[in-house]
Amino acid sequence: MNLKPLVVSTLALYGLTTFMSAHADIQVVRKVAPETQEQKQNTVIPAQQEIATAPVQQVTYQPQVTYQPQTTATNHQFSFLSVVPHNNHALGTPIPKRYSSNPITLRNPPSYVQCFYASSQKYGVPVDLMMAIAQTESSFNHAVTGKLGYGADHGLMQINDYWVPKLIKRFGITLRDIYNPCTNIEVAAWILAHNFVQHGTTWRAVGAYNAVTEWKREVYIRKVANNLKRLQAGNL
Repeated sequence: MNLKPLVVSTLALYGLTTFMSAHADIQVVRKVAPETQEQKQNTVIPAQQEIATAPVQQVTYQPQVTYQPQTTATNHQFSFLSVVPHNNHALGTPIPKRYSSNPITLRNPPSYVQCFYASSQKYGVPVDLMMAIAQTESSFNHAVTGKLGYGADHGLMQINDYWVPKLIKRFGITLRDIYNPCTNIEVAAWILAHNFVQHGTTWRAVGAYNAVTEWKREVYIRKVANNLKRLQAGNL
């Protein structure tokens, strides 16, 4: 009797069993990303006590292509008036540049409010837009986690799982770091600046921060525009 095929089959089965056992705790999920789709390992959300002590990252994130803001970011405001319900061209509508001497006022400003201004100035993203997105995404809750099937959105500006491996690889920014509100705000500003490069200073760039499909982007920008209206009226 020839035992060679039996030995080879046994060794192959043993190797497959060992591999499956060693990787049994790894969950591979597929996320829909702003630009594409890719596979990644499921991330572990940090505990609340870890979030509270997360250090502020002293890192400057550069957009993936050169982005030069054309105006002072803190005075460059998005106009909610440019979002018209049921307007099929709303996503491509350029956002008017409005200048106002009226300061932005929050009813209950968080302790990290200056981080909005710092990141706005650094990346040329309007500070009022960033605050409106924070309200839309998390109601200014820096510890919130939004579940998306097997994945999640993280922190104040709800940074999607899609960005986590990119931030780790390029900047050494971990998921735990993302739950620091100032780090979260700066990452969001970096993403928005990248969107402006891709889509121009239009509402489509804002919609791309949250969604891939056009109709979902339209729903999202109307939510952001409504919060901009509240912010500019002093009701946020």
